[in-house]
Amino acid sequence: MFRLVFCFLILKYVESRTMVLVRGVPDPSTSYATTILAGVSFDECLARCYSDDFCLVSYGNIESVCYLYLMGDILKIKTEETGDDQVGIKVQGAFTTCPLTASDLFEGVENTFDANVTTSYQILTKETPGYYRIKYKFGYETSSECSDLLSYEPDCSNMEIVTQPLTYSEAWYVEKDLGSDGKMTIPNAASLSLFNEALLSTGVKDGLYMVGLRRHNILMSWKWDIPELALDSTGISWGVDQPNVYE
Repeated sequence: MFRLVFCFLILKYVESRTMVLVRGVPDPSTSYATTILAGVSFDECLARCYSDDFCLVSYGNIESVCYLYLMGDILKIKTEETGDDQVGIKVQGAFTTCPLTASDLFEGVENTFDANVTTSYQILTKETPGYYRIKYKFGYETSSECSDLLSYEPDCSNMEIVTQPLTYSEAWYVEKDLGSDGKMTIPNAASLSLFNEALLSTGVKDGLYMVGLRRHNILMSWKWDIPELALDSTGISWGVDQPNVYE
């Protein structure tokens, strides 16, 4: 099941967008909702995503909880034949003909998006059975080993991921129950917004940054790690240890 909701927004020029509704749910291992709103109908959730230039996917169900995913925050959507879970996917541009299936709508369509380092994205319906996969294209070249910089799937088999927001005490008990030797926290949307404001205040235009907690071994405590920044020849700021920073 899918249906189209055509919306038009006047920016510096007339730009058309389409919100495509499908039955499904964001894959929790590869998705992180930037905004979670309670008591919001799905129609309002859809409208909020549409009006946000950086929002790509909205998700809701009968519980009236709205989940909004920005560019890069979501990689896969699990499709469902029945149920109350609905996902709204933003497609850039208008359609000259009316597609009959979601595959006809998504496959082969490159959605131009010019913000930060993301230049476009595609929704792939045939690559992984039972899922829609979102593939991003970046404004700089990456090696074949790092073609998907946004993958959240862990490389080690003994890692547990808790996707919902937790207080420190809640996280401590979850850690204890799992038998974990330490936590890696992810900043919430408000923290990321403050970090972005701090970067902009320094005159930084763009770049790729890694912020989080780090420790050298399991006997040491976690410490915040905020990278020292350096500018390359084009004026783009990178973490000091990243390639091409001194080019």
